[in-house]
Amino acid sequence: QPRFVDWSELASLPRVRIRLPIICQIFNWSEVVEWEGIRLIDFLDWTGTETPPGGCFAFYSRDGHYFETLSHIEARDSRVLLAYGLNGEPLPEEHGAPLRLVVPFLQGYKSVKWVRAIRAFRRDPLGVKRLRGQSKSADLSEAWLQKYEMAPPKENEGEEAPTLSLSERRS
Repeated sequence: QPRFVDWSELASLPRVRIRLPIICQIFNWSEVVEWEGIRLIDFLDWTGTETPPGGCFAFYSRDGHYFETLSHIEARDSRVLLAYGLNGEPLPEEHGAPLRLVVPFLQGYKSVKWVRAIRAFRRDPLGVKRLRGQSKSADLSEAWLQKYEMAPPKENEGEEAPTLSLSERRS
């Protein structure tokens, strides 16, 4: 069922500040920044948005055309954020304001800017990059994962989510 959420409702969710990388494997650059926002898992639980274990979530940009997906397991990882702050300041528009998805363990294009909508699916509708044949997978290479001491989410639902490798502060 569609649900509209305004900023005052988001303010009731736990806010986090966490240093995480954004990695563009295609252009071979990365940067660790301090993101501020809410954990996606908190938002999904709060709104009651769910998929079956094999399902996916799609994140739509404000243009209504660009979207990317996360698997059920990826979306429920505690490192995934809906960010509205960057390095102690409000998130600038060029970096995705007012709300940006942050997925540090996948290639940067999965961190959708200008998030306007989130939808749950039983099956992966494939994001824009895969639909256009621009990327077969958003997986980071082993070199990037080792550089930031990260691992992708575990496939077993019953296992704990990976711990954060960079500093974290709750606000």
